[in-house]
Amino acid sequence: MNTSAERNLVALPLAEVDHGNINRICRALAEGFRQCGLEPAIIDYREPGEAPIRRLEHLVSSGRVLAIMALNAVGFPLTVHDLIARQEVQLFVYGMDHPCHLYPLMEAAPAGTMLSFPSVSNVDCCRGWGLDLFDFVHVAHGAEPRPPTAWADRGIPLLLVGNLSQSAAQLRAVWATRGPEIPVLEAMADMLYDRGAPTLEGLCQRALAATKNSDGPLSEPRAIAKMLRYFDPYARALMREGMLQGLAGLPLTVVGDWSGLGADVPDTVHFTGPLDAAAVQDLAEHAQCIVDTTPTYYSSHERLFEGLAGGSLVAMIGQTDFDDLNACGALIQANRLDHLADQMARLLDGGEDLAQRADAGRAAILHDHTWTSRARCIKDALCGVMAPPRS
Repeated sequence: MNTSAERNLVALPLAEVDHGNINRICRALAEGFRQCGLEPAIIDYREPGEAPIRRLEHLVSSGRVLAIMALNAVGFPLTVHDLIARQEVQLFVYGMDHPCHLYPLMEAAPAGTMLSFPSVSNVDCCRGWGLDLFDFVHVAHGAEPRPPTAWADRGIPLLLVGNLSQSAAQLRAVWATRGPEIPVLEAMADMLYDRGAPTLEGLCQRALAATKNSDGPLSEPRAIAKMLRYFDPYARALMREGMLQGLAGLPLTVVGDWSGLGADVPDTVHFTGPLDAAAVQDLAEHAQCIVDTTPTYYSSHERLFEGLAGGSLVAMIGQTDFDDLNACGALIQANRLDHLADQMARLLDGGEDLAQRADAGRAAILHDHTWTSRARCIKDALCGVMAPPRS
């Protein structure tokens, strides 16, 4: 497929979403496609009636559409697949989380759909599930360049943005309804911090073996994906709680709905409560360090890239998939929460070279990790010139 003037349009759907970052990233990628020589076309499903669907059908019928790209499957076309196939339009889904969350879509998507996931291991997971009808690629998260706030004007030492409306214990309690899946989920919880299972699907495989379910119905890809969809929110909540407790002795500001903590709220932490996107952005631009609370099996998250792009340091558990970011000095990385807290305490007490380290991280993002960089990767994938992901 070529990107001649006759076929150079990429349709990007917008829709009502729980988190505004989906639509914001969609617009950033649209501008990235424009920078790469493609023509983006926004299909806004928030408009009333059938107008958005009719517009998509009109664009597809024109013969100019190279691809329809849906972030996290938001706005993925559920109809007109025959028309899309006849016009040789590529369906591209940019997944922002673990593949288990898009497995129901993969059961319904037409053959040839291209799916991208943010961590290298995610692609290996999909291929291990035997989903040979689809093309899988690795495209990580990115960031929009913006002028950084001067280091001297950053009055927030440590910022954590996220939500915890349900505690890890509450999410784990839901497993009681899962019947034969319960022993596997419980085994995964017991093994979560063991070494030797760096991926979510690897953790599940170990739990299946430990519970003697490796050859039974629970070992089928659909069953595994379903269990992972129950386990992932629990692991995320557990990491957020651990981060909060581990960093509570430091000058930590926390944004979001943390009602799931109940009465177990450290009085040393400053909670702002939920804020709108503009207020969160302002806080982030005045933070010296931003905390990434995703579990270690996520080696890519938009908060990490956006924090670095804004000139902040980023604290995280684990590593990214990118050597340049791991080595830039702007990532504060550890394998354990207590080690991360110790590193952060030493840095905040010293602090001489923090601004220089933050500048190096921002430079690395601007060089190869903007949304325009990611749009270029997607364009290469659509045109069949993308290199395979690194193992």
